[in-house]
Amino acid sequence: MREYLLANLSDEERAYAASLREGQTVTQDQFTRQVFSNLKDPLLSASDLAELWGPGASEQGFVDALVTLVDEGVLDTSNKTQRPFDEQGVKLFRRASGEFEYLILNAIESQSPDGVSRYQFSIEGRLIRHFARIDRLDALAGSGNQRAEIKAHVLRIRDSVLSGSHIPNSVLLVLASSATQFVDPGDEIPPDLPASFVVVRALEDFQEVALGQGDLVQRARVVELRIPWRGASFDEEKSILLVDGQQRTAAVSLISPDEIPFIDIGVSALVSTEEEAKRVFQVANETVKISTDFSKALLASMSDAPGYLKDEQVTAEIVRRLSLEDKESPLYQLVKYPNTKVDSPIIAYNSMFGVAKIFRSSLPEDIANDPAQLTPVIARAFVTVRDVWPTAWGKKPKDSRLMHGAGLRAITQVVIDKLQNYLSDGYELSGDEVWSKLEISLRRLAEKVIWAQEEFTQGTSTQKTIYIDEISKRQNTSQDISALTAFLTRTSVDLDMKAARKK
Repeated sequence: MREYLLANLSDEERAYAASLREGQTVTQDQFTRQVFSNLKDPLLSASDLAELWGPGASEQGFVDALVTLVDEGVLDTSNKTQRPFDEQGVKLFRRASGEFEYLILNAIESQSPDGVSRYQFSIEGRLIRHFARIDRLDALAGSGNQRAEIKAHVLRIRDSVLSGSHIPNSVLLVLASSATQFVDPGDEIPPDLPASFVVVRALEDFQEVALGQGDLVQRARVVELRIPWRGASFDEEKSILLVDGQQRTAAVSLISPDEIPFIDIGVSALVSTEEEAKRVFQVANETVKISTDFSKALLASMSDAPGYLKDEQVTAEIVRRLSLEDKESPLYQLVKYPNTKVDSPIIAYNSMFGVAKIFRSSLPEDIANDPAQLTPVIARAFVTVRDVWPTAWGKKPKDSRLMHGAGLRAITQVVIDKLQNYLSDGYELSGDEVWSKLEISLRRLAEKVIWAQEEFTQGTSTQKTIYIDEISKRQNTSQDISALTAFLTRTSVDLDMKAARKK
């Protein structure tokens, strides 16, 4: 039985599920009804039920039973709710008759001189994922901010807690400003307030602490937080985002209360918008570094990046369009784009980001700073590259050095040098003549340069020599990229000059 089920069902609940099949004939439909009727507000998938049933279970049988119960109004379902380690899109089910309760917590509100408040409290850590959702990055929709859990890291935290260690650092929550109600001391909660709202009720006036000549060092008060809570809550019902701490909260969710009855986790919370939550996430992860490719992909989903990141955001948006949006781009679905499911992506995200940066740094600013203009230029450039080296295009980097980071960046610089020359001669990138001239030039280069192992056996002696000496050995290092770029550029210029002299 997988770890999540072991931790979130008590020994008594698992024993009850096992007893349903002891000494009696029970159908999967009857088993499903009994489990949801008698366990404590379970949130389960068809595969969970199959595990509770034991050997010989038909998962499809449980799928059918669950669909029937949803149609009857007995169960609710969601495919947008993610428990730790769940794949995106897993259908989860719960009792339709379940009700929300309220967690009433005490917190310290600290307020800065500009009026921004932070709320700090501690709580039984296994409850957090029941009222706070992971805002997983959806690159296609341009939403979210979190990467997936790293299982090895989560299991290390779990094992550390089981050995007696405490979790020392706080998790970070963002309370959606659109679903948070503030109540002054002595005032009542508005009776028509939606049940999903978080209520922040001040229990006293602010107390200020000054230093020396009256410099403010602290402004704080005790507040009460009323948080809607249900064990089987769906993510779409949660108005609180878990911005930093998903690995820690995932780890404690894998520990049964039978093993450790109470796991204390500190919480720091802000009230803000979901867009601002992305900035909070980036700041929070400056100390625990997120991967470079994820950080850049996150930039592309932001409507307004901080000033020092605005230039990178343009590059990230171009990569997003080329990789995920522009179906006419030869790079469409070839890039290993964070938090997207694409069949057999082959180009590293950071390599594609480097390609886009080269284009942006080399073309006129009005084009370079406008993703809508530059994206089709890059796409058309690589259509030409693909057409000149069709056998090498779309292969894995181990089979084609054209798709390797060094090959992509080197051929990009060759293309850019040619486009710059054409622009200097008065040509327009919107005209067909530029692309015709580029293709003729690259086909000259292809007479000497091959990229794929598949081409090697049929290559000329010159192509084979160049492949061995200049192409196959190159790695994705700055030295190798520079060397390969210099070789390709020099060779291409020589070939173009020879062709010009023959005219």
